[in-house]
Amino acid sequence: DCRVNLIRFHAIPDFPHGTSPTPVMEAFRDRLNERGITATIRTSRGE
Repeated sequence: DCRVNLIRFHAIPDFPHGTSPTPVMEAFRDRLNERGITATIRTSRGE
């Protein structure tokens, strides 16, 4: 069995990538779940 926890990316100065919007994260989670992979979006615990 496999479980995937999606964790929101926190911005890093001078790094070109940012946080994914919530709807994008939810869609990715849903696609994993539809394929039988248990995935959840973990609540942020700080930056």
